[in-house]
Amino acid sequence: MTVYIPHIHELPRGNMCSLDPAAQCSVIEAEGVVTAFAYDWPDLRVVIHLTSGPELEQPLQGFLGYVRRGCAGLRKPVDPSFERRILSTTLVLGFVVERKTKPDEWRDRVYQMIGMIAYNTSSLVFWEGAVLDENSNQLFPP
Repeated sequence: MTVYIPHIHELPRGNMCSLDPAAQCSVIEAEGVVTAFAYDWPDLRVVIHLTSGPELEQPLQGFLGYVRRGCAGLRKPVDPSFERRILSTTLVLGFVVERKTKPDEWRDRVYQMIGMIAYNTSSLVFWEGAVLDENSNQLFPP
């Protein structure tokens, strides 16, 4: 699960740590820069890794290549505004779910976190091969 955020370079700690009041939130830093947020419940741990800056160029080109290949295979053109939206990404969040319980017990918590972030940041969400917008509308595959 990956969230592609445009035009934002940093997420407010307070907002991120209030995503789920039932979770214990930890901020992980390296050299004074936030690199991840960890959320702990008794039965679940979710770590959100942050990537920004020059480290994004290659992953964004790979993501765009994935979309282009998929559209070519479907014989559908990639909408130029969709390409621009991908390339406007300034911050990528990678979700890692650990200590999973039954899927129906953890998916709702993770979906809710992703949904709140995506909606409030006008993000794209890459989930199980599909790309969704901030309103959960599927943009890819077309």
